[in-house]
Amino acid sequence: MRKSLILITSLTLILTSCQTPSGEDTVRITKPPADLPPTWTSVPTTVHSLTNTSQPSPAHSPQLFPSATPTNPPPTEPLPTVEIVQPTGTAVPRSTPDALIPGEELRITTIQMESPDQGWAIGRQQDPIYRILKTRDGGESWMDHTPPAVFSNLDLISEDDTIAYFRDLNRAWVLFNHERTWESYSDHRVWLTTDGGETWTASNPLPFPLSVRYVTPAQFYFINPFQGWLWVHSDYMMMHDYGYLFYSADGGMNWTLVNSTGDSMIEVLWNTEMAFADEEYGWMLKDSLGGFTPFIEITQDGGQTWEWIDLPAPIGDWEDLDRRCFGLDPWFNPGSLEGSFLLNCAPATEAGGYDLARISSYLYSSSDSGKSWEIQQLPDQVDQLVLREDATGYAFGQIHYQTPDGGETWQKIKQVYWLGDFSVLSTQYLWAVARSGDQIALVTSKDGGQTYQLINPIAASRE
Repeated sequence: MRKSLILITSLTLILTSCQTPSGEDTVRITKPPADLPPTWTSVPTTVHSLTNTSQPSPAHSPQLFPSATPTNPPPTEPLPTVEIVQPTGTAVPRSTPDALIPGEELRITTIQMESPDQGWAIGRQQDPIYRILKTRDGGESWMDHTPPAVFSNLDLISEDDTIAYFRDLNRAWVLFNHERTWESYSDHRVWLTTDGGETWTASNPLPFPLSVRYVTPAQFYFINPFQGWLWVHSDYMMMHDYGYLFYSADGGMNWTLVNSTGDSMIEVLWNTEMAFADEEYGWMLKDSLGGFTPFIEITQDGGQTWEWIDLPAPIGDWEDLDRRCFGLDPWFNPGSLEGSFLLNCAPATEAGGYDLARISSYLYSSSDSGKSWEIQQLPDQVDQLVLREDATGYAFGQIHYQTPDGGETWQKIKQVYWLGDFSVLSTQYLWAVARSGDQIALVTSKDGGQTYQLINPIAASRE
């Protein structure tokens, strides 16, 4: 799941907003009333039969979890069967999630669509388990495809504890931070599927200290159906990020520990997000925490060692800018080492902190493995940057922009009164988990973000 470090201003969740012609520099914004206007149309929610299958659209590059290679769906070869042998010890009570109630509302917290009709999500109903869900009707109804995990303490579960990577309609990987089966044994395993969640296989245990419980956030990143990385934290302490980086070459069945605390500079300050261009070259983005020159870390050996790379300041020297900067949304142009990421910088306050409501956003791009950087200040504060292989892209904040040329120019689309985690299928189809304070909603657009429609997601039976 993608996580932003930006604080969301508490506003009433209003999904209508003023239209802005593309290219217009200024716009008069009038906040709409608290209730939805009469012209608002919600997407109807209908429970569809599982026999009503639709064909996916041509392959595309997923944006919430970008890939460094084209995403043509791979063959769905079966995974090997792994015998899970439990250690001896005293078992603790285990909880199996209750079945979802068909027709009842779902709270969707993460979405990734793979075609106008089909896609994945993470969400829950009444119990605290965040499920792995799939839709066949554009997000109106969702079927439970959660791996057969068991949990020892449902009281400890939070939204961030289900970590998933959805590569295409067939392949996905899931790690549950709250999966516990034995009182004195922490058996961390990755669940993987090659048939769209119809069946799941548990990986061999991660080579992870059994006495350590990792903390979120955590992240998967796969460059193809077989080669991928998993990064987890165990603690933040004294400006250090103590964590573990694992690598798999067989689709997630077996994992090798390639970097951990004390091995390299991956632990200096806070890590935010990682991305890899191939099996050797990758980036780890950082949070400078203020007082430090913004930097990223680069690996050229698959994550075993990392090199600190200071970032040039947008204007002048960093010493002249008292700011806290953090990187988000790393992206590599498929088949190359050319990459970009979003750098958000918050100014200092008189009280000694940093004002995350007045962020300046920059697009950093490199075509020579990080030796030099091209920097562009984005037109407004950006919460999520989406770049695509066809050079189109979006900058999402409370003002939305679109680029037709890889970020060289930006066209204003509209202002909204919420922030969202977006799944961009094309320049026409978008979905977002929209948030404002404690409020959350699922929305979609079929006109490139000019208008959004509210979806009321419900559970559907797999029978």
